[in-house]
Amino acid sequence: MPVLKDGIRLRRLSRWRTERLGEDMAVLAVASAAGTPRCGIHDRGEFLRRPAVSARRPGFALLLAETTVLLAETTLLLAETTVLVGCAYGLFHT
Repeated sequence: MPVLKDGIRLRRLSRWRTERLGEDMAVLAVASAAGTPRCGIHDRGEFLRRPAVSARRPGFALLLAETTVLLAETTLLLAETTVLVGCAYGLFHT
């Protein structure tokens, strides 16, 4: 069972790094919408398309929320990994 190692960190990403994390964001979005009436997020492909289109526009920004968890079995530490726990993206105008 995963054990939270530390708090949640926020990290702003460029539009180029957004493409690399698209699949992780889609998994999180679909899982968080399960059992809710939010129809647009239930489709993984549609979710992946939205930030990809927005990322091409000037002013695009993505903010990730992530944490580190320890994957342990009883008292034996197996691994430590970073887990995405939230994201927000949009266009910012100056």
